[in-house]
Amino acid sequence: AAASAQTICFQCALQFARANCFDTRCVVVLAEDMRRGIVLLLSAVAAYRSIIAFVNPARSTQRWVAAARPRERTGAEQSLRRSALVRAVSDDDIIDVGATVQQVVENAQEGEVGTRGEILFATQAAIVLCVVGGGVPIVGNFLNFVAGPLVMLSGAALIASAVYELRGSLSPWVVPAKSATLKTGGIFEYVRHPIYAGLLLLCFGLGVVTSSAPRLILTAILWYVLDQKVTVEEKNLAQRYPEYPAYMEKVTGKLLPSFD
Repeated sequence: AAASAQTICFQCALQFARANCFDTRCVVVLAEDMRRGIVLLLSAVAAYRSIIAFVNPARSTQRWVAAARPRERTGAEQSLRRSALVRAVSDDDIIDVGATVQQVVENAQEGEVGTRGEILFATQAAIVLCVVGGGVPIVGNFLNFVAGPLVMLSGAALIASAVYELRGSLSPWVVPAKSATLKTGGIFEYVRHPIYAGLLLLCFGLGVVTSSAPRLILTAILWYVLDQKVTVEEKNLAQRYPEYPAYMEKVTGKLLPSFD
């Protein structure tokens, strides 16, 4: 590259000197200066490319990546490609809606009436329609009252009865108090943990009254937490009171009352 630059520079300088009647000795000096300048410029460009390739290899290979990219297809080529894809789909992959519906109808007509579970299907469909419609016809207000205020009152009554029975034995912890005694009478004859049961009923009723889905979801989470707490608490009760396992067999209701 340097030799080519020197030759070109020399020829250009010679023509310039002849055109302007310069001394030929000046031609050699001028050509040498031009050659050095071009060589320095080429060296600087080469050094710049080396630095870029070292610092950012992706940039140095960008033009090769661009050259390797597939060219954009024309509209005609895209149409031919789509046609080929459509032809590649077999007939088995295409759903015949009419035939499918007819087959479902035939499936529904199979079996004997009364033995196919018509009542269960009708109940399922009625519940789904009530959910979609947002209420229960005719008895909707009554159900709201039963699942709302009445449930809350029942929960409050359970808590009050349990507190009355426990009195000095009441404790928030899973370990019974030292002065506590086992209570099996009153409300404890129907549910082993009436305070937790009343708390769940209160929260559930409040969620229904306020039409709050988050409250209902939190009530379900509270149920799980209380169930885990009861498991630990009953282990401690069984260790403290030897008669507690017999009480558990007698009263099966843990969080909900049982009337066996």
